[in-house]
Amino acid sequence: MGQTIRQWGGVVVLLWLILGAGPAAAAGEPLRLAEGDAHHSLAGRMALLLDPGGEMTLEQARRAPESAFRPLDRFWSGGFTPTIHWFRFTVMREPSAPAEWILAMGLPFLQDIQLFQLDENGATTQARLGAKIPFALRPLQTSHHALRVHLPPTRPVTFFVRVESNTVKAFTADLWTPAAYLANQTRESATQGMFLGLLGIIGFVYTIFGLWLRDWGLVAYAAVCFSLMMQVLGPHGYGAVLFAPADYHLVILFTGVSALSITIAAPIMWVHFLDMRRHYPRLRWLYFGLSAASALTLPLIFQPIYLKLVPVMSLGGVAITVISLGLVIHRLRQGFDIKLVYYFFAFLAIGVGAAALMGGLLGVLPINDWTRHGLQWGSIGHVVILIFAATHRIKRIQIDKFKAERQAELERKRAEEQRHMTAMLSHEFRTPLAAIDKAAQLVQLTESGLGEGTCERLSRIRDLSARLTGLIDLFLTAEALDHGGLQPHRAAIPLAPLLESLRERAPERLELVVDSSLSFSLDGDLILIAVGNLVDNALKYSPPESRVTVAAQREGAGLLLRVRDRGRGLTPEEVERLGTRYFRAQSAEGTKGTGLGVHMAQAIVASHGGAFAVQSRPGEGTEITLRLPPA
Repeated sequence: MGQTIRQWGGVVVLLWLILGAGPAAAAGEPLRLAEGDAHHSLAGRMALLLDPGGEMTLEQARRAPESAFRPLDRFWSGGFTPTIHWFRFTVMREPSAPAEWILAMGLPFLQDIQLFQLDENGATTQARLGAKIPFALRPLQTSHHALRVHLPPTRPVTFFVRVESNTVKAFTADLWTPAAYLANQTRESATQGMFLGLLGIIGFVYTIFGLWLRDWGLVAYAAVCFSLMMQVLGPHGYGAVLFAPADYHLVILFTGVSALSITIAAPIMWVHFLDMRRHYPRLRWLYFGLSAASALTLPLIFQPIYLKLVPVMSLGGVAITVISLGLVIHRLRQGFDIKLVYYFFAFLAIGVGAAALMGGLLGVLPINDWTRHGLQWGSIGHVVILIFAATHRIKRIQIDKFKAERQAELERKRAEEQRHMTAMLSHEFRTPLAAIDKAAQLVQLTESGLGEGTCERLSRIRDLSARLTGLIDLFLTAEALDHGGLQPHRAAIPLAPLLESLRERAPERLELVVDSSLSFSLDGDLILIAVGNLVDNALKYSPPESRVTVAAQREGAGLLLRVRDRGRGLTPEEVERLGTRYFRAQSAEGTKGTGLGVHMAQAIVASHGGAFAVQSRPGEGTEITLRLPPA
């Protein structure tokens, strides 16, 4: 146990060293700019003064006692708070260093940033930046809040920065030479562009496939990808560049929506990915609740209560991710599934990245390149893992396809051999059966004075021979239908005479409901076999005194045929299996039959391009409906 704690402690320390990006500068010391310097971070050079009432002026901030300032050894965030933050830092350049620098401040979603530059004589230069300043009116039109500053040589220059925002108070500041800043903006824009393009392509592809396959889990995952895009565009300042260069309200709205979009889409995605309707039916309502609550928070973006709700929603999103990963582990313990393994590590990567970003924004972790871009790093890991998952899936599909093709070839050969065997056996059976029938018929015709018992036996022999011949014909017809060897030859046929030929099977019980003028294009022989099989079953499996109804009528341009009995009916499980080769319901026990009649009827209707439907309940009889389309 102690060894495990030490191992995890080492991991935590390692992560902290990575996220802390090395030792910080001495807090509050002036930043010295020397010849050859291109970039300096102000991390560890700033002091913080809190203004809870928001009424403090620059003069009051200047005259505040040193004890009121909190030295910061790194970039710092106050989390979601309405308190106004004042930051102070001092810069001094050597004579050989450039006089003009770019001061870039962030984070880009901070709404109101007031910068005051004081020289040693007390003169003040003021500038106003922030998301509330329309992009087109900013001193430098970049994703950061940036402006040019001129620094006198060898004299310290103090900056005060007042930050007010309806978001987290996470503040950063960097000094760049103009050339270095331009190069950094180019690199950052190219990197973000590739990242956004990758997410956009993935989101678009999953949207198309999700809608095509009607897989709402894929559609929800596409929404998560688009949410990740918004998470980069909004908080990193690109929303103003692309969508709202002249209206800061849209910038704030876009940033607020981007902050909540992931907690709207991700829970719905997990509901589908984990098949919660079947495995965790109660827990899925918690997921739907978080998604709905996040959506209901959207109209409150411009309200003060937004500051209180967003942390709750964000922590809820983190909790949902943790719970979901735990559920993935639970599913894996029930049975190994490589797909779930990929899901686990892919979403673990993005979860760690999002947690690093959230930790930086809430002040739990240092704000640096690792935490500011944690979501991007996590998303890249997520995409790489899913690429491996897709590669594995494609390989699995290829293997399954090969196996399916091989199985199909074996089935085809087996079916071909079976057809040859059936044809051979049917020929071998037909010949002796025909000889038996002919011999019995010859005895009946040539021998006189046969006793009544002998005549009955000869008739019985001929009936059994005919029955066996009929069974052989039935099997051959079923084989031909199953393998497409029997194609319907449609022609316009009057329905009344066709169905009337069925009456001889049970004149007292069969009821025909058909218009004498009704005709339709169909294969009369095949349809007669189909309806005849259904009528035989209805007569066989219903009480002897009950009636069986056969009805035919037009349905638009098609034809509707119904066969209804008042028999014992079928259970839902039996209805589902009805029509399967050789299947016989439990109610058919003790009654002769092959289990091919309904199967053949289905095949005949399918060969006409029609539909076959069964309605039945135990004790209420059965109604079978055949729908035939026009030729």
